[in-house]
Amino acid sequence: MRKIILKGLSLAIILILGGCSSNIKPTLKGFYQSENVNGYFVQMSIRQDDSSFVEYISNREVDSGTYEKAENNI
Repeated sequence: MRKIILKGLSLAIILILGGCSSNIKPTLKGFYQSENVNGYFVQMSIRQDDSSFVEYISNREVDSGTYEKAENNI
């Protein structure tokens, strides 16, 4: 009986640890905002579907364009 419980507990731990160590990399998309920097807020809107971005400083658009992935995580 004790062996069955230990095997079951070991299997549960392995499954939990396996699920926590996922290899899925986060993608850069959405809206980001900085903390207050010298009275300004820097914001970026990144759209993954058309590889475009827009940068704002205190709600005024200052830059926009497209981006491309150079290699993994760059």
